[in-house]
Amino acid sequence: MIDIHSHLLPNLDDGSQSLKESIEIVKLYKKNGYIGVIATPHHYNEKYLPLKSEIIESKKLLDKELRDRGIDFTIYLGNEVFLDEKTITSLKEEKIILMADSKYILIELPLHNNPNYAKDIIFQIQLMGYRPILAHVERYEITKSNFKFIEDLYKSGVPIQINLNSLKRESSTDYKLANKLIEKRMVQFVATDTHSAEIRNPEVKTELEYLRKKMGEHWFNEVVIENPYKLIENKSIKREIINNKTQHKKKESFLSKLFKGWRN
Repeated sequence: MIDIHSHLLPNLDDGSQSLKESIEIVKLYKKNGYIGVIATPHHYNEKYLPLKSEIIESKKLLDKELRDRGIDFTIYLGNEVFLDEKTITSLKEEKIILMADSKYILIELPLHNNPNYAKDIIFQIQLMGYRPILAHVERYEITKSNFKFIEDLYKSGVPIQINLNSLKRESSTDYKLANKLIEKRMVQFVATDTHSAEIRNPEVKTELEYLRKKMGEHWFNEVVIENPYKLIENKSIKREIINNKTQHKKKESFLSKLFKGWRN
């Protein structure tokens, strides 16, 4: 497996804070079945804005440490781009790293504010020939308050990524929204969005198994395994028609259970 969203590279943003921590994260990736990642440090104006040269140098240091330790693990480069009024200019000036040298770009929206500007900027990105992927959709307040906004972005050609770590707590809103997106067949990527060896890390075997059982082998192979490789190869990602049918589990009445007991 390849993870498409990770803050693995050291000393660039709110992700790994040291080369040592990055090595520990890689070990967790391998333990959980991953053979590589697309490292996506934040490109976030006024907050985290590492230069391309700094990102490339950070990758070189980690690659060398992995080689010296005999650890086989592939790292591709990208950015997680916070969508704002400067995004188009940054793309034109080639300040943003596209995912694994493809035409795909990982974008994120504000977690709490209403991103009413997003549709226009995303449309401009698409007109430039790029393929935006919307990161951790289940975490946005807009997903909860105005789901049609997300549906419209999806219908406009934007693949959706959810975080595996959002599936860890059944009582959380993130868990419920992630499952809603999955059940509506709107998810093309799942990722760890790893930030450290401790918090939001690659320890996701349980969540991967949950998805395999919930959605079946075909969906699992396509979304979890195949789509990241298609991205790296700059191939199109299939998006399904939104499934608006809600499956209700039929409750068995007390009398039905009673008669079943008598028959047995």
